[in-house]
Amino acid sequence: MSAAPLAQLGRGFLTLGAGEVAARVVAFLAAAYISQTVGPANFGIISFALAAMLYAQRVVGWEMDAVGVVEVVPEGADADRAIGTILLFRALIAGVAMCAAAIVAVWVLPETDGRIFIRYAIGLLFVALNARFVYLMRHRAGPAALSRLLAEVAAAAVILLLVRGTDDVGKVPLGFIVGEGTAAILMIAGLGGWRLFRSFDRAFAVRTARQAMPLVLSSLLGLVVFNLDLIMLRFMRDAESAGYYAAAYALIGLIMNLGIAFYLNLIPGLSRLREDRVAFQALYGSASTLNLVFVLPVVVGGILLAEPLIRTVFGPRYAPSAGPLVPLLVSAGLTLMRFVPQACVIASDRRHEVLWVNVIGAIISVSLNIILIPRFGIMGAAASTLSTDAVRLAIALVLAHRTGTRNGYARHLWRPVAAAAGMAIVVWFVRDWPVWYSVPLGAIVYGAGLLAFGVVRRAPGGRLTFVA
Repeated sequence: MSAAPLAQLGRGFLTLGAGEVAARVVAFLAAAYISQTVGPANFGIISFALAAMLYAQRVVGWEMDAVGVVEVVPEGADADRAIGTILLFRALIAGVAMCAAAIVAVWVLPETDGRIFIRYAIGLLFVALNARFVYLMRHRAGPAALSRLLAEVAAAAVILLLVRGTDDVGKVPLGFIVGEGTAAILMIAGLGGWRLFRSFDRAFAVRTARQAMPLVLSSLLGLVVFNLDLIMLRFMRDAESAGYYAAAYALIGLIMNLGIAFYLNLIPGLSRLREDRVAFQALYGSASTLNLVFVLPVVVGGILLAEPLIRTVFGPRYAPSAGPLVPLLVSAGLTLMRFVPQACVIASDRRHEVLWVNVIGAIISVSLNIILIPRFGIMGAAASTLSTDAVRLAIALVLAHRTGTRNGYARHLWRPVAAAAGMAIVVWFVRDWPVWYSVPLGAIVYGAGLLAFGVVRRAPGGRLTFVA
């Protein structure tokens, strides 16, 4: 294929994803600090509250980043009214959600869990008031990403200042509140401040909420697959088990955010080529190979270095987290590979079919978690996640095949696989080294393998190009 679409995809991924990835790195480092400071049991309680709160955030936020409300694009009084209406209506829903959270905290959850949960719920108001979706609709991803980064830095600063020991576990949610508040204030300020809230269009609010409902439902089902195992661990086992599992998942989350940035950039790239099936097929194959080039070293290297990674990042108390990290890494690899066929289905204007990926995934996840967690604990939860993601990948590939897209990129796969195999041999012999040495060494060996096997080649002028 022409190198232009693939090069454009790579540039977009680096440009649009850089701020988000930096923000997630800061959040990950803050989570690592919290885990070591408050201990596994308290970290399990915090992680449970955050996992449960994600569902409320999806409802309060309406998945506006993906809805595509065109009324907010042009600047002017009409757009201001549309933005203010959406933010105010979401704030109203956030108030209802906060009241529901208070009821759950008091009547359902254990005392410590309830106290943490209700404090996190306060941050829902700022989630509702975040106007990030406007910037994305206006193709101003830079300010949106920067605000997210500054929000995570503010949250981390609060954590470092206030959380110094196990007795400070109740102060951890303050970081979330300050971070979400920072993001909301920055986004509103960039759009003109409080003048946005001078009027309210009830009919427009209801219509927009209805448009968002299918996306919210799909997102909620996706969350069931993503984190229901952590929630069930908290109640079917104990807080300590949830803490060990959350530590392993923190590493997975960092990897997943890179994949999501790639996925969100791939959808418009494929959408632009929808009418040119040859170019569409070519970009699909190239993106699949490029995705595999990223996934392989992360999964293979992560499996070989699971124990030293956990010990280095979270401390020796989290040694049990290395067990579930191995299947979760494989699961993450399957998820990342699913993003490309799923993007193909969405770009082919068959979005409704993607809902089945999450519907079936949610059914399988719930069923397996109920069966496996009581008996096998954190390893049962990891096995459930791995099985579910394998099925979801298979469904996505079938759906992509129905669009007329073929997986003709398979002939290229031996090259990155060979490079990963060479890396694995080297990493195996240095797996007892500190990760500060073994990880860079593995990356260097893998990069050399990509060059040796022709995945990456030198173009005229000495510039490196990716060959798919």
